[in-house]
This record gives sequence, structure tokens and C-alpha cells, in this order.
Amino acid sequence: MPRHLRVCVVSSFLAASLALALALPAAALAEPPDARKHPDFDARWAAIRAVGVVAPDLKIVELTAGDTPVFRPDWTEQGKEAVTSALEAALREHGVEPVRFTPSTDEEKAELVEVQALYEQVVSGVLQATYANQFPAKVARFEYGLGDLSRLLERQHLDALVFTYGTGAASSGSRKAVQMLSALVVGRYSVAVDRLFVGVVDRRGDLLWFAVRADTRSDLRDKGSAGKFVHEVSGGLPAPHA
Repeated sequence: MPRHLRVCVVSSFLAASLALALALPAAALAEPPDARKHPDFDARWAAIRAVGVVAPDLKIVELTAGDTPVFRPDWTEQGKEAVTSALEAALREHGVEPVRFTPSTDEEKAELVEVQALYEQVVSGVLQATYANQFPAKVARFEYGLGDLSRLLERQHLDALVFTYGTGAASSGSRKAVQMLSALVVGRYSVAVDRLFVGVVDRRGDLLWFAVRADTRSDLRDKGSAGKFVHEVSGGLPAPHA
């Protein structure tokens, strides 16, 4: 099916893929990160030198005393910058040069929107087939693609793109008080959970590497905390190129 036709049936990532991920038990996403790799990952990663970092699709909410999530645009922007900086640092640790991917023309902007829509659909399939259900064949031979991306990446001399999706949550002051009281009285409390989904897609459009992680102790708004979070989720990438 042509790419432009497939885009028409793509569902919202946050409404579908992320909803599925949020339904997974926290243990399924806990450290160490559970990564998936393309069969040719090692050989292809060895040829990668420059990686475009696409702006993270991140949503951070404040949890009220009644556990109602309230979207916080200010926190979200802080989180996007902290996660982007952390991704850049992590990629350098693994021997590749990060470049913030910013489309320079209307054509590039339109193409990136299209690619992101397809990526969202692919990730939905990845979560269903290799995390929620863990079909042996899909896990053993991890092959998912978006179609040729060479034209988009060649313009900026890139070998791959990194896509990041995630959610973050922080408790309001009143919620913290309620949870503390609950812990004291009934011995139970609930915590806010941060989640990130990180994928590397090469020029061929193949999803080379994908990892997920959840944490109840992090704060994606904070550069130090986000840095540690991303460092751990990217820990499965190979050592720097020789």
C-alpha cells in the first residue's frame, strides 16, 4: 500500500499505542530495558555515524488528590528539552553524533509528519506483538519498516532517526498529602509513573532498535533525572564504534 494511503488509517499514538503500553504491568516495562533488535542490527549500527533526534512526543500531567491527570504544557516543554538533551548525550556515549532534526522546508515538514504517523502505527504493532503478547516469531525476528527514508535523511547527511514517545506524571502537593495519609492508615499508596519508548530507524526505514522503560522514581522535567532515565533505557546499545 502506498505510504500516503497508509497514513489515512493511522490511529493516534497516544490513543492507541500508548494506551496499550499504559495497560501493561509496570514490571513488564521495568529496568533493565527490554529492547528489540532488527536481525541485521549489529552490522547496520556499525555503519551509523550521524543520527537525527526528532523532537520527543511527550506529555506530562499533574495528578490531583483525586488522581485526575491535568495536562501541564509548561512541564511538558521542560520534559521535552530535558529528554532531548539526554538523548544527545546517550548517543554520544555510544559513538554516534546526534543532530536535532529540524525540517527546513515545507516538503520536509510534510514528509516528517507522514513518517511519524507511520512510525506510530508500527509501534502499535510492536507493542501488541512483542510486548503485550510476545509472539515468539515476532520477538525472534524483529522486522518492522516504514519504507525508504533515504531522501529525507540525505538532505541533512544523517544515517538514522531517533523517535521518542512518552508520558510523565507528577503528584500535586495535595495528592502527596493524601497518599502519605493512605500509606499511614491503610498501608497502601500509589505513585506516578514515567514511561519512554525509544526507537532507531535507518535510511531504509527499518526499525533497527526499540526499547521501553518505566520508572516511579524519575522526574522527566529535571535534566539530571531525565539523563539517568535515558542513559538506562539506551544501555542496550553497542559500545562506541572502533
